[in-house]
Amino acid sequence: MTTDNLDILSNTAIETLERFAFLMGNPPDNAEASPALPPRLWLVTLTFTGARTGVIALATTPDLARQAAANLYSLEPSEITEEQAADALKELLNVTTGDYLHELEGNEPIFDLAAPALTALDRVEFKRQWAGRPQVTLNVEGQPLWLGFGS
Repeated sequence: MTTDNLDILSNTAIETLERFAFLMGNPPDNAEASPALPPRLWLVTLTFTGARTGVIALATTPDLARQAAANLYSLEPSEITEEQAADALKELLNVTTGDYLHELEGNEPIFDLAAPALTALDRVEFKRQWAGRPQVTLNVEGQPLWLGFGS
């Protein structure tokens, strides 16, 4: 995938965050240093096939997933279960991927989207899985959210 596609993915994710989870995301600022990796991250991947085939990945902290779920369910983050937080993150990637593919291809092509898969990772595992992946990091309400393409 190209840098242009990363820009489209980034912009699509920002719009989806605002519309779907009521969270404000900011595009990467080249002057900003890469955010420090938290001790625990959730990586969600979604495979699509059709006119294009690929994998889109999203990674962030469980805390940001919990905040997204709290906004969706109109609850306090402390009231959100881990399962609700994981489901919100999966649905966020599902909507983002659908909007991204629509932006690239329009209404005509048909795509099959696999169910999003979530994996909990520590810093070392995240670095290993994320290495070499075309990616962009968003600042979402002061927390990092990584987006990228897989193989």
